[in-house]
Amino acid sequence: MGSEIRSLNIKNHSNEEVELEVTSIFNPVLSKMEDDISHPAFNNLFLKYSLSKEKNLIIRRSARGSGVGLLLRSKFN
Repeated sequence: MGSEIRSLNIKNHSNEEVELEVTSIFNPVLSKMEDDISHPAFNNLFLKYSLSKEKNLIIRRSARGSGVGLLLRSKFN
């Protein structure tokens, strides 16, 4: 399973305080690449999202058929 990591650095070059709002989006894929390429919307139907007390994003994929579900935990700082 592949992954991608991105970093954003912002520096204020002025002498004034600036308030910024940064928005980001990501699209988790908890299936084989071939399955996602052939049916991306179908694969997203099985994903369930929750947030833990520690602010970790929990993404679960429901088991399909007699298979076992998958779990992904992400930490955002």
